[in-house]
Amino acid sequence: MKLRVWESNESSREVDFDSNSITLGRDPSCDISFESSAHRKVSRVHARLVVVDNAVRLDPLSQSNKTLLNGKEIASATLLSKGDKVRLGFTGPEIEVIALTGSLAAAPPATIMSGFEDTALKNEPGRFKIGQGGIVGRDPNSAYLLDHPHVSRKHAKLQVATDGRVAIIDLASANGTFVNGERVVKSRILQPGDSIDIGPFVLSFDGKSLSSGSRANNIQLIAANVGCTVRDSNRKQLTLLKDILLVLNPGEFLCILGPSGSGKSTLLNIMSGRRTATSGSVLVNQRNLHQNFSALKQDLAVVPQTCVLHDTLTVQQSLRYTAELRLPPDAGPLELRSQVLANIQTIGLEQRRNVQIRRLSGGQLKRAGLGTELMAEPSLLFLDEVTSGLDEQSDSEMMQLFRSLADAGKTLVCITHNLANVERNCHLIAVLTAGGRLAFCGSPEDAKAYFGIARLADVYPALATRTAQEWATQFRSSKYYRCNIEERLPAVAGDSRSQASEAVTQAVSFIRQFWVLLRRTFFVWMGDKIAFATLGIQALLIAILLCLVFGDVPAENDPLRKSEIRNLLFLLCVSVIWLGCNNGVKEVVQERLIYGREKAFNLIPEAYFTSKLVFFSAIGALQTSFLSVMVLFWFSMPGQILWMTISLFAISFCGTCLGLAISANAKSEELAVALVPIVIIPQIVLAGVVASLSGLAEKIALMVIPVYWGQGLLESYLPEVDQISGGPQVDPGTSFLVIMSHALLLMLTSVVALRRFRVSS
Repeated sequence: MKLRVWESNESSREVDFDSNSITLGRDPSCDISFESSAHRKVSRVHARLVVVDNAVRLDPLSQSNKTLLNGKEIASATLLSKGDKVRLGFTGPEIEVIALTGSLAAAPPATIMSGFEDTALKNEPGRFKIGQGGIVGRDPNSAYLLDHPHVSRKHAKLQVATDGRVAIIDLASANGTFVNGERVVKSRILQPGDSIDIGPFVLSFDGKSLSSGSRANNIQLIAANVGCTVRDSNRKQLTLLKDILLVLNPGEFLCILGPSGSGKSTLLNIMSGRRTATSGSVLVNQRNLHQNFSALKQDLAVVPQTCVLHDTLTVQQSLRYTAELRLPPDAGPLELRSQVLANIQTIGLEQRRNVQIRRLSGGQLKRAGLGTELMAEPSLLFLDEVTSGLDEQSDSEMMQLFRSLADAGKTLVCITHNLANVERNCHLIAVLTAGGRLAFCGSPEDAKAYFGIARLADVYPALATRTAQEWATQFRSSKYYRCNIEERLPAVAGDSRSQASEAVTQAVSFIRQFWVLLRRTFFVWMGDKIAFATLGIQALLIAILLCLVFGDVPAENDPLRKSEIRNLLFLLCVSVIWLGCNNGVKEVVQERLIYGREKAFNLIPEAYFTSKLVFFSAIGALQTSFLSVMVLFWFSMPGQILWMTISLFAISFCGTCLGLAISANAKSEELAVALVPIVIIPQIVLAGVVASLSGLAEKIALMVIPVYWGQGLLESYLPEVDQISGGPQVDPGTSFLVIMSHALLLMLTSVVALRRFRVSS
């Protein structure tokens, strides 16, 4: 088969194939692949050319982008003739059939039946015939192809037993395989009527085949009589929302308006699954969002009002690490780069992709934050006052960007206080009254007619002319309620199956996440070279001060020798635990919003903590090594210098664990910094060096003061003549184990805090 590929009007290339199956798309593994940055509307695996019965068949595979044959859109498998032209997307590359030469052997395996029976399509259910079973995934060679970033290359396997029973086996997929909302741990026998969730795809099993549909850019969102009540400070019941009924179809952009206290943020949090309603439900394609959250959460993203990114990374670096964390582990470097560049093009930051986040303007920063949430291609976006604080031009550009996402098929819900650009960009607006009642839902033009206003901004004075109950009652009896609510409601009430709403830990790789996070932490610090250099300057300054104060170790017969040695070791011990604590005390708390966002997606708390622990332990080890060389060797310290240095490493490691524990549990950076002297001063006072300890003070030191044990550990390596009588005479092994026990307890404290952390709604 000979083809001519036109990627632009000016350039083309000819390709020859002897294969019976040729895949077209922007996935690097496709036989004919296209660069994502240049061809955004080409899917990863867009179409396939198949040689069958001495003819060539075109199978359109994309669930979101169109395939055209000779200028006309096709929706099923079609035979090709010489001279036919296939276009991927309305403005994408074109492939012309020059000659039908080459091997015209048998057709591909029987799993590829006809039309869309081997792929899942938007708005047109496909059908998989089970046959002999096979691999389900996004790999072009899969027996059942599901092309989406949430789907692993080899996601699951359908296995047919000799008795005809069909089992589905999860192949350690990144985002899981769900049957009737329950995650498949290893394998599960399918029963007729079972519903299988793989990424955004829903496969219905009838006993012999699977009918497929996709939520990718194809989501209907319903707030079904949502209500929310809380208790105020006097324990009286307070209504935040009451009987909110909204219907949002695929590709629609809804803006929620209302005065302060009308429940806008509460409604957004409930509709996005971040908060539970006290009455009513939220349905995503007629499935209860909260009851099926584990299976549906990959389809939605929340863009917060406060955009928090690592400001020392460039835009491309930031999005690259997000891609590595959120996309399946089997996504290769080319696929990751392709996705990142395509995302940068979508948010319009091509010219700023190599600029540090801290150097972006307000509007550009908002775009970068949006790009982070778009990385895994969610189909449902919630925008929580994203345009607040922007100038009019930036606000207009952001609203146009949101509209373009809706035009591409995504469903958007937005809260904004700037109404200047709502009218020309939003399909629908929902107006809430004080007390959380729905006063109107419809187009902006209909809203002006309904409220009798000339400008949309005048809706707030209009709301004040009646009570909330009057507005709610009037809307329920209006034509706008019938056409925008009642007539849009589906006939089926929704999925009533009750599944656990708690998120299920994903089968992602701990080691992979740890490595990605460790590299990101390194480059975040390297992006701020002054801050990074300060870590070394701290150790240098301490070493210089110790040299100035102590000069040299007195001679053996000097009566000050023992006290000087002891004081020097004590200051070294306090210094390394302070350095370790201070290095990472702000690290976790300053990233709490980033951490919470990533944890809600798929981040493993233990992988996150381990990456921080390894990085700052390495920094502490370098600082300790520098101090050890400068002080112990410079002063010709008597005793076992190597073991003293190793002991200082252990104390520094404990200090690092202490700093990270403070950071993981603190509510703010200011609190974390304020706690450092509170935990370090007891290390000085209760170390047994400033004053001898007894009674309760000694018991406290034994239990919670690592410096007490560290001092004893260091002194145990001195020659007998230099050891201090009355000091803590403890076996070095015991001291070391106690210090490590303190470190382990602090690590557990950090991990528990990270596992329990939730972003405040």
